[in-house]
Amino acid sequence: MKKYILKISLFFFILILFFGINYTINFYYIKNNPPVFDAPIIALGDSHINSGINPSLIPNCINIAQPGESLLQSFYKLKKIHQHHSKTLEKIIISFGLHTPSGYNDLKYSHPTNTKEFIERSYALMSLQEMKTLPVDISKYIKVYIQNMLLYPKKKHHEYIGFYKGLPNKLHQSEVKNSIQKHFYKDEQHLYKISETSIRFLDSITYYCHQNDIEVIWINTPVHQEYIKNVPSLFKEKYEEIKIHLKQKNITVLDFHNTHLDDKYYSDYNHLNALGAHRLTQWIVDKLNIIHNKN
Repeated sequence: MKKYILKISLFFFILILFFGINYTINFYYIKNNPPVFDAPIIALGDSHINSGINPSLIPNCINIAQPGESLLQSFYKLKKIHQHHSKTLEKIIISFGLHTPSGYNDLKYSHPTNTKEFIERSYALMSLQEMKTLPVDISKYIKVYIQNMLLYPKKKHHEYIGFYKGLPNKLHQSEVKNSIQKHFYKDEQHLYKISETSIRFLDSITYYCHQNDIEVIWINTPVHQEYIKNVPSLFKEKYEEIKIHLKQKNITVLDFHNTHLDDKYYSDYNHLNALGAHRLTQWIVDKLNIIHNKN
């Protein structure tokens, strides 16, 4: 019996030592092996920035936005990037749309479909306690954490870095109802509540940029008129309220959402395709030049 207990104890000792060594190595890499780039302008946020801003048209810009990125993740991504690139980072361009105040954004770490992907993007940015600002599927978090931190040394923990992806024109294959349902409705009849968390982290990003001399530009990309017509008034009104609040603080908000564009510029009812991204990016460059000349 003693030999059996000794073997079991030795097995668990080796297992814990193995996990401990891997954790230590991976923790070191997270702290000391950041993504390398020196662009003074960074575009971040969700899919509207990810597919809507072509960084090759903006001098010294990189697009690291990711589809579905919440403002909670954007905030900790910004802090992480700034921590290692404080001498070069001058400006961020970040998404702010009609869907931003929706409680849909509070389900990133608990929704049955994409939770694992969002946790994989976030474990290296924030602690579980910080992530639990939103509801979190703990079992999936533990699984992701074990896979990425305990099983083997992993030099790059950069799943939170996205890149520009020009989309094709598939407007004829999409339905506006699907996008509206996803962004604003819990079920067929009931709306999501306003996300106080999204609003709080919008303010946190704005404040962090102000404290660290980073210019922040909030951008609402063009969406199709059919999409706008179907957005519930609750979210339109909250969006306008937030926009006014930002402008009163002299924060730049570039609002293109109600810009009338031909169907050839859309990938679906709320995303631009590559052609639309090219046109929007040129508008942004023009706007930024006007702002710069005024200053």
